[in-house]
Amino acid sequence: MPPLDVPAPHRAGVSITPAPSLPTTPPPTHLLQRTTNMTVEHPAHVTVVGGGLAGLSAAITAYRRGAHVTLLDKEPRLGGNSAKASSGMNAVHTKHQAALGIEDTVEQLVADTLKSGNGRSISTLVAALASNAHDAIDFIESFGIELAKVSQCGGHSVPRTHRENPREDGKPAPVGWDIIKALSGYVNAEIAEPTSEAGGSLKVINRAHVTGLMVDDGHVVGVKYTTPAEEEDGDPETTELHADAVVLATGGFSANKEMLAEFAPQMVDLPTTNGAWAQGEGIDLVKDLNPWLVDMNQVQLHPTGFIDPANPTAPTKFLAPEALRGHGGILLAQGTGRRFTNELSTRAAVTHDIQTLSHHPDDKLNAEDASAPLPRSGAFLVLNQAAVDAFDPATIGFYLGRGFFQKVEGADELAALLNGGFCDMVAPDVTGDEIRADLEAYAAAAAGDAEDAFGKKVFPVVPTTDDTFYVCGITPAIHYTMGGLRINAAAEVVRRATPAEDPLALDANHGIAIPGLYAAGEVSGGVHGGNRLAGNSLLECVVFGRIAGHRAAAITKHLYDAALNPDSFTPLVLRSVKSLGQFVKLFRFDLPSTKHHTGLRIGEYVAVRAEINGEQIVRYYSPISRPDNLGHIDLLIKVDDHGSMSHHIATMRPGKDALEFKGPLGSNFPDLGLDAEGAGVDSPVRKIALIAGGTGLSPMVQIIRSVLHQNRDDIEVKLIYGAVMESELVYKDELVEQAKVHPNLKLYFTVDKPDESWPVGYPSFGTGYLDKDTLARELPPVPEEGEEDSTKIILCGPWKMCQIIKGVMTELGYKEGVWYSFM
Repeated sequence: MPPLDVPAPHRAGVSITPAPSLPTTPPPTHLLQRTTNMTVEHPAHVTVVGGGLAGLSAAITAYRRGAHVTLLDKEPRLGGNSAKASSGMNAVHTKHQAALGIEDTVEQLVADTLKSGNGRSISTLVAALASNAHDAIDFIESFGIELAKVSQCGGHSVPRTHRENPREDGKPAPVGWDIIKALSGYVNAEIAEPTSEAGGSLKVINRAHVTGLMVDDGHVVGVKYTTPAEEEDGDPETTELHADAVVLATGGFSANKEMLAEFAPQMVDLPTTNGAWAQGEGIDLVKDLNPWLVDMNQVQLHPTGFIDPANPTAPTKFLAPEALRGHGGILLAQGTGRRFTNELSTRAAVTHDIQTLSHHPDDKLNAEDASAPLPRSGAFLVLNQAAVDAFDPATIGFYLGRGFFQKVEGADELAALLNGGFCDMVAPDVTGDEIRADLEAYAAAAAGDAEDAFGKKVFPVVPTTDDTFYVCGITPAIHYTMGGLRINAAAEVVRRATPAEDPLALDANHGIAIPGLYAAGEVSGGVHGGNRLAGNSLLECVVFGRIAGHRAAAITKHLYDAALNPDSFTPLVLRSVKSLGQFVKLFRFDLPSTKHHTGLRIGEYVAVRAEINGEQIVRYYSPISRPDNLGHIDLLIKVDDHGSMSHHIATMRPGKDALEFKGPLGSNFPDLGLDAEGAGVDSPVRKIALIAGGTGLSPMVQIIRSVLHQNRDDIEVKLIYGAVMESELVYKDELVEQAKVHPNLKLYFTVDKPDESWPVGYPSFGTGYLDKDTLARELPPVPEEGEEDSTKIILCGPWKMCQIIKGVMTELGYKEGVWYSFM
């Protein structure tokens, strides 16, 4: 059954050339088109809480869009954990990958991220992350940071983790520190002498502890914060800072023992790589708004925190970067001194192997008691000279100066070091011959002459038995909290939808946005699932920080609420895609902000425009989102390779590409008395019959959602829904569930080709076409003379079906004022 792309017969399949007053070329669909400021006359006031990479990315983006931005950070200087990042940032399709002959795709990054997340990641967030990865590195490099060195870290299918090349002066190049230095330097320069053409402003307040959010009628309208008293013994000063939008970028809770005890008690006694500032305050700030918290028990152990030989039990560990293994470091077990794992597996897998296969010989692993304490886990990380040269000799020199590494020559000296003990670990019996055997087997696997015993497929460098070796002790340490405030792909903080707010549960997987509140970085949850992929932290900070800044800058009480215009096209960015069957997908597009609605009435539709193969194509769609939904518009589309527009939309990248919208259109749709809460109670309409074929369901879903959302128990609404096969009956199960709790919702489904499971004989399930007999039985009675306004019949589906049923309407005695057809 063909898709219902068009609600008017004379428009079907027609490519429309824009009127002379419209631009002959649509604006580019690249993310950067959004730098056009919509609020020059009345710029938004945006408050960003947290000055790490996510907060800086949000603040800079909002400022460049013309907002007045205040950045609050509780520490004396900006940076947070972002400044400690050392492995780099993931990106795809970069010039640096191309120069090295590395082929990579957005789809591969999505697949690697989802695999690492162990099935817990929210796919719409991962899609937005990957789609914007290329723009993210361009954003960072625009501040003079060249991330030209590319490595393959654990869990990645190709090299894509970018950081700086070693410096010519021999000094270390700490990627996180240098990125923060560049972005904070830009902010300070703009504060001193603004250069933004959009006319915004920037302000930074350090040592500012945010103590609460200011909320008005469910909308976040500012923050309360304290700053140290001017006098040593004085009380902190409290300030209320009003804002149109607030972006939380406060980081995770890896250093908060109370939160760890609540959500991940098994982690409480483990060391951490985080600074003491990682306290999770952002989550606490939102608790009164009933936020949707996700994956709070998913706490990542980084497999390699340095063990300081001078203080092996220190609770805070210096991070041994993922890139040490990404450039060829191998792991040897304490106890045995032998290889025991694939060093480039995911962090979770490597950590598991360290904790279970590499422990002190004096400790015993109680495999039968899950609550028993783990032994003193740790391992020896070994790099040869080639790995050191590939990683960064200056940084290794820094680690040597801290005492983290010991330098030895050849397999025999390496065995002697492990025999004698190092970093409170020991491999008392390993011999030089055993180490030589392991290294020779490793070399054979790298050459393709044998399979690696631990499944390793990528061998950055191959050590020899007489190499120079750099040896350190490592142990798993709390590194990252994957859980937090659930966000959607527009970086909006969401709460769970109640049955009254979302009667068909179509937003059950999206949540309801808290107006005026955004989050980015580690305070948010949903991107990483059960285990974060190396290099995705900095990427997440940039991608969702920029999205949050862009969205926050669009919020202002001075804007009109309606996002669309019936006389001109407005670009809307694709937020997310959800598959609802073999061919049907739900596409959600962002309105400019969470305070915008479409401006459509029930039954009205939109035109969408795109340039496809050099030609401007226009198609028409009925949204399934309610007119009163804020911040987004949803389109239900059957994707057909032969349909130029549907295929184009299906290839758009979430969070990056935009489609042009115009509306409202179709103002002749009958008034059902449902366009405003309570406004329709005096409407005479008491029976609504909806006849749908295929994706002609779209306007029907909108009507049903509105009836149920407004608790219009005085209106009986019946859906008569036909398709070729049961799999094409989109939302059938959701509709059936809602009919159980809403007696005024009636359903009849019919299919042309039922399978064995189709419940033939049940009153709500039929077979065959929607013929005259079926409609006579299922439709409400023909209204009496003078009562025609009490009944409305809406028809939407393929053109041929609609023409036939319109004839049946006349045969059955329904007047034209009673029924309305989109086709």
